[in-house]
Amino acid sequence: MIRNMSIDKISALVSSVFLSEIHVKILSKISHPLMLYSKKNYANSCTKEFRIYGCKKPSEGEEHPQVFVSTVFAPNQVVAQSKFFKITNKQYKIKASNGVIVRIEEVEQDNDYVIKNYGIKFSYRTRSGLLNGYKEIRHINRALAVAGLCNEFGSRHKIKSSDIYIIDIKQLADDEVTKSKILSYVGKDVRFPIFNKESNTEAEVVPVSVDIFN
Repeated sequence: MIRNMSIDKISALVSSVFLSEIHVKILSKISHPLMLYSKKNYANSCTKEFRIYGCKKPSEGEEHPQVFVSTVFAPNQVVAQSKFFKITNKQYKIKASNGVIVRIEEVEQDNDYVIKNYGIKFSYRTRSGLLNGYKEIRHINRALAVAGLCNEFGSRHKIKSSDIYIIDIKQLADDEVTKSKILSYVGKDVRFPIFNKESNTEAEVVPVSVDIFN
């Protein structure tokens, strides 16, 4: 019944029960206020996206070293810096002891609750060695797509998130999707069975004889 009510009605109803004036002001600014009443905030994730700028420590022979930029997915800045120096140590022989972080910034994620298609290129370490992989995931932002990838590989293949290295992630249009699991959800005329019927009236009280589902 609450899904058919306007944002103003929802704000007035909830504020009279348990929300303060501050919460009502925040509620009016959010495009999808019903997500506030869920027990889980689907926009938050333990995995965050960081863009890190780092270089080798300046020395007499190299006063202006080259600055390297990398995008890292990690739960916090400490882990992100560790992953960054793993990459620079492997490719450019720059360790944390002889390297310096110039700048680290967290990339802001989409919070519009619109499902998007993401194609992720990655490599992961197994008992037999390092393997390459590609997976398509539907989610509302990049960080949650990577978190879903780590959760799936952890449950199905027993691979830790620290053994998964993201190479590239990009948003895909509906005609660029290739995986059959994702293809079943894309398109304009996608239809699924109705398991939960919704009322067709906004009235709070209706007679018993009225059919509110047709």
